[in-house]
Amino acid sequence: MRWESDLKARFEEHWERVKDTGAKIVNARNQFVMSCLEVETDEFRANVERQVKEEHEAALEAWEEGTQVQQSVEGYQRYETVSQFAVESIS
Repeated sequence: MRWESDLKARFEEHWERVKDTGAKIVNARNQFVMSCLEVETDEFRANVERQVKEEHEAALEAWEEGTQVQQSVEGYQRYETVSQFAVESIS
């Protein structure tokens, strides 16, 4: 995904504008990323949806096997944002 190369800097600018409004950073970040994804191509969104499904299936399989999926905080945050987008896109 383009978080580090593109979206992070744009979000930080956005956050500077909204942080004093009482917005929560996680909600603001998720809404920002969602608005960015809305303007992406269908191909890009389909790729995101595919990645989310693959990661979800791997996590579910690991849970069923009793193993733990090791992931960084950044990875979890990315998964959370993409998962939310995928659910809203499919609905």
